[in-house]
Amino acid sequence: MSLRPAGGLRIASLLPSATEIVSSLSLSSSLCGVTHECDLLPTPPPPTLTSTTMQNPHTMTQLQIHEEVWNSVKNGYSLYALDASQVSKASPNVILTQALCEVCALPSSSLSPSLISTVPKVISLEPTTLDDVMKTIEAVAEACEEYDDEVVERARKVVEGLKGDLDVIKKTVEKLGGGRRPKVAFLEWNDPVFTGGHWVPEMMEIAGGDYTMCEKGDRSIEWSKERVIEYDPDVIVSGPCGFDVDRAEADTKNFIRKNSWFAELRAVRNGRLYVADGNSFFARPGPRLVQGTGILAACLYGEKVAEGLGERLCPSKGFRRLVI
Repeated sequence: MSLRPAGGLRIASLLPSATEIVSSLSLSSSLCGVTHECDLLPTPPPPTLTSTTMQNPHTMTQLQIHEEVWNSVKNGYSLYALDASQVSKASPNVILTQALCEVCALPSSSLSPSLISTVPKVISLEPTTLDDVMKTIEAVAEACEEYDDEVVERARKVVEGLKGDLDVIKKTVEKLGGGRRPKVAFLEWNDPVFTGGHWVPEMMEIAGGDYTMCEKGDRSIEWSKERVIEYDPDVIVSGPCGFDVDRAEADTKNFIRKNSWFAELRAVRNGRLYVADGNSFFARPGPRLVQGTGILAACLYGEKVAEGLGERLCPSKGFRRLVI
């Protein structure tokens, strides 16, 4: 691999999904700074460039987090802060940021004009569908091509591989799933209930689920108790944004204790309630959405499909059935 110009590529990634995209393109060694939420990092890890004004979310309930987030949105302030001195010290020549969700990460609008003027390339990633996610991988590669003349070809192969994996999941479901497509609910948040939006409807389609809580590309929206009861799905997957499977389980159990109506839903009564690692496999618009799709297929069609997909496409650590 030939690098150019002199000095090489220095990437500052301001969102976890971009950091994972960088890794998929074999560019992790070029990371000069990341966010406090990035958890798939090279050794030694690059400096952290961001922080949050939120209290520790690991000690807050989902309702408390929801109220703090929407209070920040209503009052026009960000939950995230950028350490400009650290960015200056890191001296990136490419910054990867986003404009998709101010709740999830530092928005591109928070970057000061003076900072932007010092960085050759600032790339804002705004995917809302699976196809958009594939395009962001190509966009990151194109931003780095000046420094790595093979990265665009690597991106092409990465995208081909991800699309191929999604096709394998679809065909495995068609071969081993069988029967009617189960009606499914994906909960991006429990308290209050939010639907899974953006790329989740496409993931459901590939996984073989009947999912009508929102349309492809649409934002997640809040659903009332009455609307959830009326929907009454065959399968429920609870994958709270930002949390792992253990936190998903604890929060879902707590929600049911406080909301007896949820236990009366058909999926819960029939033992078809699952919890999933929303942080790793559903919330981040990056390569691991493929594994999230495999997880959905396993939740919908059981062990036979999970075994057919294997650990690479359906990581068992990423989900579990919740017995109430």
